[in-house]
Amino acid sequence: MIEKKLRIAVVSDLHCHPSSKVDETGRRIDATYLYSDLLRNPEHPIESLTDLLKEEKVDLILCPGDFTNQSDKQGFISGWNYALELKDHFKADEIIATIGNHDVDSRNNYSDYSIEIPKKIKKNFPFKNDELRKSFWAEGFAFIEKDNFRILVINSCHFHFNKNKSTSGEVDSDLLKSVDDYLNENTEHKIQLMMCHHHPVRHSMFNLGEEDEIINSENLLNLLRKHKFDLIIHGHKHNPLLTYCNPTNINKIAIFSSGSFSAKTNLSYTGIKNFFHIIDIQKDNEVKGVIKSWTYQPQVGWQKKYEENTFMPPCTGFGSKKTTTQIVNEIVDLLNNKMYEKWENVRNLIPDIDCVIPEEAKRIQKELEDRNYALDKDFNNFPNRIYNNNKLDQEYGG
Repeated sequence: MIEKKLRIAVVSDLHCHPSSKVDETGRRIDATYLYSDLLRNPEHPIESLTDLLKEEKVDLILCPGDFTNQSDKQGFISGWNYALELKDHFKADEIIATIGNHDVDSRNNYSDYSIEIPKKIKKNFPFKNDELRKSFWAEGFAFIEKDNFRILVINSCHFHFNKNKSTSGEVDSDLLKSVDDYLNENTEHKIQLMMCHHHPVRHSMFNLGEEDEIINSENLLNLLRKHKFDLIIHGHKHNPLLTYCNPTNINKIAIFSSGSFSAKTNLSYTGIKNFFHIIDIQKDNEVKGVIKSWTYQPQVGWQKKYEENTFMPPCTGFGSKKTTTQIVNEIVDLLNNKMYEKWENVRNLIPDIDCVIPEEAKRIQKELEDRNYALDKDFNNFPNRIYNNNKLDQEYGG
């Protein structure tokens, strides 16, 4: 079977608005580091990123929504323009987006109906194919098909007609049936992704509530498992997380909450920084992926930096079908009677190491420590060596 490959950049939750934005009481709104009228100083989120990653190229830019803040029109126009600038910089073939709750004027503050502004952004929003755009707005979803990948783009704000309907994402039975019918007819072996704005699984952290999870998400996930999807990417939650849907299931799906690109609320409420990601995916019989992440810090710009308490390390992955104990056994066998081994050699000989999610990485490190093996740095902090303390104790007396 021919191996499929795909490289994507993920840019979510920009929350753009003018620096002069005020609420109904006249109080200044300050929800983003990416103002629509921001001068291009070195720490500007776009300027800093493009300067840092001059040589990177990707196949696609994916944007899971919330380009603007509180449906601000200029914020939406600028947010999409910023995303298009990244598409050009990274020489992406295409940019694919969906809308978030902040992109929808569910309170009719600036428009006559909730999706008037996003429908009139133009500039190929949310993707360039006119017929697919019609499907997205009318039915709440669209399929983007290429030779090596299939992306299901869901509008989880499809039912945000008014304030009362805008508290959560939703997919209904009609959408699920239409998606199922399409996938039953289109069975080519490809990399399969689903992108939406709201989270399809519980993402309860920092006591910030769970009332906005997608309604009917369990049925949606069962459908995606049935058709063997490989990865779900969503926005909305500003703290990034990589996990599995039903990890004991044979058709488990990686779920990636991408966090925010430039919002301020996550830093003030939770201390979580903003993120930009590049994902490398390959698939023959099974899918495996590696995610590289950069964090943004005001007055500093973007960095690839390890932080002990973050939910998203600078490099992680997904797709390994091996248990953590199986991987640990392979590492132990590889060291055999050696006192140490270069971690790069271990990774090259056991490639599944690069394709474990952060939770699995912690378990691997703990199991190694329990068996008296030690990395010189944390598993996700680019260690240089792994030490066989059993052998060292024999040689030098422990």
